[in-house]
Amino acid sequence: MTEKELLIDYATKRQHFDQLTKDTADAKTDKEYAEEQLVNLLVELGATATAKYNGIGRFNLQKPAVKAGVTVDNTELFHQHLKENDSESLIKEGVHWSTLNTYVAGLIEKGEEIPEFISYVIVQKGKFYPEN
Repeated sequence: MTEKELLIDYATKRQHFDQLTKDTADAKTDKEYAEEQLVNLLVELGATATAKYNGIGRFNLQKPAVKAGVTVDNTELFHQHLKENDSESLIKEGVHWSTLNTYVAGLIEKGEEIPEFISYVIVQKGKFYPEN
């Protein structure tokens, strides 16, 4: 192939790739919105799952996930809190986000107070079980 042909081939494939990337992002947004609607309906109904439909499958709510964070300004307060609550082993150069989420989820499960310098949200998700 000539230089021009290779460039045309590359440009065409790049354009195709860019379109697929955009389409994938749009599809992810649409899927997340549909999941949010399904989760909200199940929560509103007080249900933990949909019915199982032939040819489709079912959707189950999962245990809510905790998403927690500590601002840089509150790092020292957070480290002191961990030390006072026998969780000093969590302190490294920093506390990994998944470790922090697990720690805060544990506090919530035990009914303990979350220090004001730790921000968190509880995210309800579900799992889809397609029918094979």
